[in-house]
Amino acid sequence: MDKYYHTTKYEYLDDISEHGLIPQIGERSTSVGDEKKAVFVSKNEISAVLMFFSMKWFYESHKNNEDELIATIESTILYYNKLIEKRKNQRFGLFRGNIEELEKRREDAVQSLSKAKIMCGYSSFEEYFGEGVYLCINDLPNVKYNHPDIHNCWVENAIIPEDINVVMLKNKETEELIDDKYKVINYFMANIPVEVLFREYKETIGIEDDRYTSHDTLTYLLNYYSNNEEEFNLLRSNYELVEMPIKEYINYKNGEKSAGCKA
Repeated sequence: MDKYYHTTKYEYLDDISEHGLIPQIGERSTSVGDEKKAVFVSKNEISAVLMFFSMKWFYESHKNNEDELIATIESTILYYNKLIEKRKNQRFGLFRGNIEELEKRREDAVQSLSKAKIMCGYSSFEEYFGEGVYLCINDLPNVKYNHPDIHNCWVENAIIPEDINVVMLKNKETEELIDDKYKVINYFMANIPVEVLFREYKETIGIEDDRYTSHDTLTYLLNYYSNNEEEFNLLRSNYELVEMPIKEYINYKNGEKSAGCKA
């Protein structure tokens, strides 16, 4: 059975429990330049981790170089403004005909500037990514992929509430339930050897030799493993992954008795 994961914020859960997941252009998709109207998912836990860290690295690489990034894009826009003006003032010549192409490149730069400002407007990755949960859909049909970027996939049809579960961690001793998506992603990582993630990422982006550990995202990932080893050990030893149908989850959060979770 294939499992597909989708992350969402707490404030959207009531609506999802009533209407399901509806294809749309989300704010995070817009900030990274992906404007497909779709429901984005990750196939299996490995893909969920790779997608999470791709977003985390993408945000922090932008935020850490915010001034330089925005200045570079603004300089590019200024360059195209001057070049387009120069071409328009030419009464004839070989180069006058490419004004439309230059205007298209300028518009692309303007869009890039807007997206960069949206991304850098968040004070932290947690604010950008938001507080919330992971949802799970089993055996999702009609999934499309950006080959070979298999951890980024999507569907263009709605997913009904009855097919959606909320992913949680259950304490093996106390039966305490944790729905926080950052804890869930750490649980995934605690149970996936870093070598497996390295291999999957290497295959995804097409690196053909063994020097892939120098790639920025993977270095970042390796450091995250190292810095969170104690929490990983705790999660691995004391918790198990469970799912609860989203309608039952809403009742559970509202203090009503739930029918329970399934592993």
